[in-house]
Amino acid sequence: VVGAVDSLGGRVTVGDVAAKAGVDLQIAATNVRDMAYLTGAAVSVSDRGELLYDFGPGATAQLAQASARAQLAQTWEKVSPWVNKAARIGFGVTLFASIAIIFTSIFLLQSSSKSSDSRDRGRSDDGGGGGGGGGGDIIFSPRIWGTDFYYLGNPYYSPYGYEQRPRDEMGFVEAIYSFVFGDGDPNFDIEERRYRQIAQVIRDNDGAVVAEQLAPYLDPPETWLARGDSAVVDEAFVTPALTRFNGRPEVTDTGDIVYVFDELRATGANKGRNAVSLWLKAREIGFSRASGIYQFFAACLGGANLLGALKLGSLLGTVAGVATLGPYLDAVRLAYPLLLVYAVTFVTTPVVRWGLNQSRNARISNQNAARSQAYEDLQAGRGDVRRKIAAAQRFEDGVRRLSADKSVFRSDVDAAAQVDDFADFDRRLKTPKTK
Repeated sequence: VVGAVDSLGGRVTVGDVAAKAGVDLQIAATNVRDMAYLTGAAVSVSDRGELLYDFGPGATAQLAQASARAQLAQTWEKVSPWVNKAARIGFGVTLFASIAIIFTSIFLLQSSSKSSDSRDRGRSDDGGGGGGGGGGDIIFSPRIWGTDFYYLGNPYYSPYGYEQRPRDEMGFVEAIYSFVFGDGDPNFDIEERRYRQIAQVIRDNDGAVVAEQLAPYLDPPETWLARGDSAVVDEAFVTPALTRFNGRPEVTDTGDIVYVFDELRATGANKGRNAVSLWLKAREIGFSRASGIYQFFAACLGGANLLGALKLGSLLGTVAGVATLGPYLDAVRLAYPLLLVYAVTFVTTPVVRWGLNQSRNARISNQNAARSQAYEDLQAGRGDVRRKIAAAQRFEDGVRRLSADKSVFRSDVDAAAQVDDFADFDRRLKTPKTK
């Protein structure tokens, strides 16, 4: 809401803010009133009782100065990307720490077991035992595994010279988090985009529209898209727009329904037609923004971590004398359940998420197809669309631009200087109806 006030130049109506920010009128009205109270904005009243708020330029700066809470929110907005980045890096680093702990512990437990066996066989068997032990140590050697993992952990592993590589591509450590948990919802702003475009369509049509004009931005059901020319159809899918912008349905003489939005007809900005998309397109959910090679290495590391965790669990349960190996392995034994949970989560979460993404993307694709078809039907003027749009034009009342010089009252002007105008306005409100 604050950003909408700033982008509109500081002189706004509640309808302006609701249309620009894509929020419902009640939220816009509450926030604009609170902002006016905190910043001391001037409020003008038109001869029709409509309110024009004049915050002046820099409403965001004014609000930050007036409200410590707003300052805290703005601070969090600035630091939250860094917090998110730190969390992603931390998750990736945890994988390397887990691998290091697991394979170091495996090496120590196997070494301890071999040493115990060698003492039992006697010094005469040390040479053969040492050779066999060396072969086993190569498999679980933390030096060999550790060196490889460190190399893969380098965030600059992918060469910068690759011409198709995006300049802002995430490093490998962040890519680990992306591989497991994805990159969030790409449609986090879809409601804002939806209602910003709906509000502009309503204003472009002077506050009166039919369902066919709103359908490309809402979620029309299949039954509505497959309606016949003479069928009685259910337009309940328009209800969210009516609720958000305080609209009302009107029935024409021919039985068509026109939706009228009176509060979007008043504006404090210069009237103009802003570009809107042809229909609302939701973005499909990708598996990961990380490069394919990074995803491959992340999967390999996750698999190695899980196999190592299972091997470590087997050794902790079978190697004799674990309790005498020192505080390090005692700590590892206590932390083992956490290491195992991390390893299993790392492997299973991407699989489950992939399955869920397939279902969600199928639903998104169907919704996009429905909105696209609604737009094509509108452009083709199929059925009774043209008749309904023509009927809606009879309800158009034009968008009214409110200006300070035409107001009957201003909160930033001495009341004594406006007493005559205000009294005249008050008299008109109280004038009894003509018999």
